[in-house]
Amino acid sequence: MAVPSGTLVATANYHDAWEMVVIQDSQMLTLNTPGAPVFYEMTNWIASNAASRDIKMVVHMGDVTSINSGSGLVADHEQQLTDASGALAVLDDAGIPWMPNIGNHDYDSAYPYNYTHWTTYFPVSRFSGKAWYGGRNTASSYNDNLFFLFSAGGKDYVLVGQSYNQTTAAQFAWAASVFDAYPSRVGLYSTHSYLWDDGGYTGNNTGHGNWTYNITNDVITVCPNVLLTMNGHDSAGDGQLNTTQTVGGRTVWNMLYGHANNVTLGYLRILRFVPAEGKIYATTYSPHTDTWLTDAPNQWSWDVGVGAI
Repeated sequence: MAVPSGTLVATANYHDAWEMVVIQDSQMLTLNTPGAPVFYEMTNWIASNAASRDIKMVVHMGDVTSINSGSGLVADHEQQLTDASGALAVLDDAGIPWMPNIGNHDYDSAYPYNYTHWTTYFPVSRFSGKAWYGGRNTASSYNDNLFFLFSAGGKDYVLVGQSYNQTTAAQFAWAASVFDAYPSRVGLYSTHSYLWDDGGYTGNNTGHGNWTYNITNDVITVCPNVLLTMNGHDSAGDGQLNTTQTVGGRTVWNMLYGHANNVTLGYLRILRFVPAEGKIYATTYSPHTDTWLTDAPNQWSWDVGVGAI
């Protein structure tokens, strides 16, 4: 697929560059939409372009489905799970690793949260045994907190994914322990809810929930190899933001890609890592409409520094 003129995609040292694709909350692509055709278009595009674009990793920001309305399972929950599982199986079949981040609409019931249906359709066995599979938080019987290990562009990476309802010190300690176990790897952290589109991420028990405070202070701040965070969930405004925070004398780059106004059109966020330039280029594309979004919230570059990626 041709990239439109003016789109920020690096071409120098192409053989070293690689891409990570981020899927925003797909709940509206499965809710009351049998077959989830747009969801399939997204994963089929990724699979078809993985080799030419050197796509190494896919991260889903959670709310894969909308099986829980906030008060219990909805009528078409089995259909949604079947469709979402099938769409993501396209990546499985293509051998493309994808990180799930369970959202607040992917549970059987609200707090204390039940993941039985999720784990039935996305069991541990679906991920374990893969070359990139690092492990999971075995304190839970559900398949809800994972980490992956992969290499791209001459660097080794560790990607940690946590579900929506991380509320205990032990859960954050697990994430920190994974980053600490791989200090020489570049750390990437993903979860359903963290950054909000007003830029808030450190409010302790106010505004955005206490887990944002704990993610910042119990994971990001104490793990010096964490470079980048990703999340979805936020439905305010356009639900998109990229920003930085300074912790421990270093810069951490943050991206919110949540309930954008164009969610039903199946836009993908593409992060292109270019080690030779020390930059990450972000673009946004919809296989459904064959359209690139080139406004500021959807296209930018991060100068993370040569040697950082």
